[in-house]
Amino acid sequence: LVKLGESEQIKSDEEQELKLKRKELDEAKKKLKRAKKPDLMLIAEKEFSSIQKEYNKQEKDYLKAAETYETVKASTTNVSEQIKICKNCKQIIEEYDESLAQLREKQREVLDYRHLIELSSSVKDRRRNQQKLERAVVDVTALQLKFQKIRDRKDLLLYTAHKVLNTSDRIKAAEQQARKEIEERKKLYNLCSLGEVLFKLIPVFEFFEDFSGLLPNKIDLEDVLNEHEHVEGFQAAKNFLSLAGLDGAFFREKNQRILKQSIEALNTDVTVNFQDYWSQQVGKNSKIKLHFELEHYDYTVPEKKGKPYIEFWIKDKQNRLYPKQRSRGVRWFLSFYLELKAAEAKNIGNRVLLIDEPGLSLHARAQEDVLKVFEDLKESMQVIYCTHSPHLVRTDKLYRVLAVQRADEEDDNSESLVFEPSRLTEASADTLTPVYSLMGIKLSNNQVIRESNNIILPDTITYYYLFWLSKLIPEASKVNFIPSTNENTLPLLINILTGWNVNFGVVLLGSEKNSLLGELKETSLIDNDQAIKKKISIFDELELIEDVFSTLDFKKYVLEKREGITEKNSDYILTNGLSRKILATNFVNNFSKEKLSMESFDETSRKNIQELFDKLLDLL
Repeated sequence: LVKLGESEQIKSDEEQELKLKRKELDEAKKKLKRAKKPDLMLIAEKEFSSIQKEYNKQEKDYLKAAETYETVKASTTNVSEQIKICKNCKQIIEEYDESLAQLREKQREVLDYRHLIELSSSVKDRRRNQQKLERAVVDVTALQLKFQKIRDRKDLLLYTAHKVLNTSDRIKAAEQQARKEIEERKKLYNLCSLGEVLFKLIPVFEFFEDFSGLLPNKIDLEDVLNEHEHVEGFQAAKNFLSLAGLDGAFFREKNQRILKQSIEALNTDVTVNFQDYWSQQVGKNSKIKLHFELEHYDYTVPEKKGKPYIEFWIKDKQNRLYPKQRSRGVRWFLSFYLELKAAEAKNIGNRVLLIDEPGLSLHARAQEDVLKVFEDLKESMQVIYCTHSPHLVRTDKLYRVLAVQRADEEDDNSESLVFEPSRLTEASADTLTPVYSLMGIKLSNNQVIRESNNIILPDTITYYYLFWLSKLIPEASKVNFIPSTNENTLPLLINILTGWNVNFGVVLLGSEKNSLLGELKETSLIDNDQAIKKKISIFDELELIEDVFSTLDFKKYVLEKREGITEKNSDYILTNGLSRKILATNFVNNFSKEKLSMESFDETSRKNIQELFDKLLDLL
């Protein structure tokens, strides 16, 4: 402000001086006009020229002083605007903090009153606290509206301040621009709304726990309806009632005869569904059944006399026993079935059920029943389970398997390593025990290895292509393909099948033959050239199995892309670093979706496929 006053005074002084010079110039001009004689005219011209120069100089000084004044004035105005907007921001931030504190305090009161209601033992106390809670809820609503208004004003002021401080805009213009930008910003996700969207996409992880998950002998109806989760067997009982379609209204039926008839019908329905999955029998013909009854406490339990409870039974042809009187395996499978079927009925998206050692209490056939439930529910939820049992691993679904082990077996604090299906051979032999054990199960009881017509393939990718392509060749239906995870496990598979005296052949592709033939001679039981010729079929023309397709069919059914390819399919895949797993998945999906037949492929592909399987059949 001092600088503005000084510059204004200088401008005023220069302006007065300019006016004086103007008068002098006017007088000199008049004098020049009046001069008639040459000598007087010469004197007048010199005087006028001198004053003209002084006037021009004074005019420049004045313009400079005026310019300085306007600059100082503009600067002072901007500072004033900035000071004003900063004061406004400081004030609104204080209001915002105060309003937020009031809202949080009132929200804490609501929580406190709810807690007091839960703790209140007398009706009078509960009623009084309920009234306080209702008033507090009304106050919270009002404070939320107030807080929202203050927050909106704060956002506008801070946005306006940003414009004023960084662009020197005037407050009014900056505020108009800020309003426009805030409206545009509202069309986008803010952190809160974006978080809400992302959280909806995050899977809901649930862990199947024995304490609340295993079906109890009995449970109070009050505990179930009031969701007392700490009660033993709560989750299993809730799942059973949910699966049976029961709620509190069902148990309010006063007519005991009607109630018992309804319960009997529900027992039959649930048992029928359960027996679709539980293939075990007690004796030759009798399968177990589920059963529940609604009872009431009598005088032997005086503190609960007259209160209802639900009693559960597991029945067979001869006996009716409580769940805890049955084997842990039966009880576990029953509770596991209830958990998964109830979860399926809820139809919750992005649900992941975690199960630790599902087959721990079950024998081999019962573990296969567990797999049936998993397969039935795979479309409605994801199930992740850990196991050491070979009966819960399917080698025809190895793409689902992850091997987990410690980075350092000697160090309990070392990190956990997770190996994808394509890297299973990097896992230790102990980790892969379930897979190896599965291969050693009696041949008559497994679908992985047969007594004859087995073809060992170099990797799982080749397996997927040949498994589906074999459906195009009627004679190939007898071929049983066994995938090796990679070339390192080929000798192991060959030795196992040789030791079991099982008929088999081995397929090697061009890219693998050189390194593998020598290794097979050294490490496998096939120890001479004649035996190798008899057991191993080498396809020199196929660097990878994808080369069996023509370029046109490869692009159409595998690559799913229109692109000019001037090289072999295998070279294109390796050059471009493409994922063979993804390409194989594309082919399998197209094969299933379009119901491909031999006629679906062009002449080149048909010829290659037919020659491939002719050679395989000759090998067998």
